[in-house]
Formats: sequence, structure tokens, C-alpha cells
Amino acid sequence: MFAYQSTLLSARSRFAPMLALPIALPIALSLASSLALSFTARTHADGLVGCWGLNDFGQCTTPASVVITSQLAAGSDHSVALSSTSVVACWGDNNFGQATVPAFLGACTSIAAGHYHTLAIKSPGILACWGLNTDGQCTAPANLGTVISIAGGSAHTAVVKTGGIVACWGYNMFGQCVVPANLGTCTTVAAGSDHTLAIRTAGTVAAWGYNL
Repeated sequence: MFAYQSTLLSARSRFAPMLALPIALPIALSLASSLALSFTARTHADGLVGCWGLNDFGQCTTPASVVITSQLAAGSDHSVALSSTSVVACWGDNNFGQATVPAFLGACTSIAAGHYHTLAIKSPGILACWGLNTDGQCTAPANLGTVISIAGGSAHTAVVKTGGIVACWGYNMFGQCVVPANLGTCTTVAAGSDHTLAIRTAGTVAAWGYNL
């Protein structure tokens, strides 16, 4: 299952198979995904956050301090918001530190969430990642440089580097971290549990990873 909406974050199963892309898929403008297993979060037009569904870790209980948001992301059982003033807030399951915003983080421009890890782009384009790291999903390559788009899968991370090159790392059982050799430059990445997607500069979509 995969959500092609920029604001609505839809629940999906950890083991849901990836859908093959339609042959006649039109030019894509945006890709967005959520790895929430049993809850949904969305940003209203006025910037207020709405959450509903399973709330056993408080993932649907939006903190009073989270008022106006510009972005939302949902992990397995935690929520992440980016305020209109570029401040990141997290709440919900924190068993692996995924909801503990690093003190050094500072102002950010983008956020994403994997099942149990959280990502953010710090100004000016530096990747920050925290939470579970058993598969190296939070260990960015030393030569990564700056990034313009980020996504978190079940236990892998995907980014578009400045210049349009896609990089992936972490859990790779299904080839979700093996960037296709013919991918070319891209503008955006997204991730399901065990697959990865990207929008090429020309607007076409590429997908790789789990496809059963």
C-alpha cells in the first residue's frame, strides 16, 4: 500500500506487498508515505494537527505545544511534526529514542519517519537521524553531503542529495537500498516498509525493493 498524498498519512501493514506502478502512470508531482500501523495523522488547512486511531503510546495525543505545523510524519507508533517556525516535535512510542528530539537539532526544513527512527533535514541541508539503528538506518554515509529530500522505511533510509543523486542505506533484504543504476537525477524520495520510490527530474516515478 502506498499513499500518493502530501498531507494525509495513511496506515499500512508492515508486510503489505508493494504495488506495481501502472504502465500509464502520469507525471508525478509529489510522493508522501506513512508507516503508521494503526493510526492516522493529518494537517488541517489552518496548520492544526488531527490524529485518530490506536493511541496506546500516545501517538494520537498531540502535545499542547504543537499548534501550527507545516509537515507531519508518522512512524509505527510515533508522530513527528515540523512547526511553522522550523521546530521539530515528536510524541508517542519512545522505546528506541525515536521521539526524543536531539538537543543539537536546531531549525529544520523537512521531516520523515521510519518504523522506529526519525529523520530531519537541518538548515542548510544536513541530515539528522535518531532512534533504532540495528540495521544501520540511522548511520548516514560519511560522504553524504547535503540533502533535499528524505524518507524512512521500516528499517532503511533514503535521501536525495543536493544535485539529485539518490542514496539509500539500512535493511536491504529486498533490495530496497540498491539504487537502480539507470535512475538518473531525482527530486523526491519516499519509502514503504521494504521498498523505495523516487521521482526523477523528468517527473517519472521509479520504484525498487519488495514487490511480491
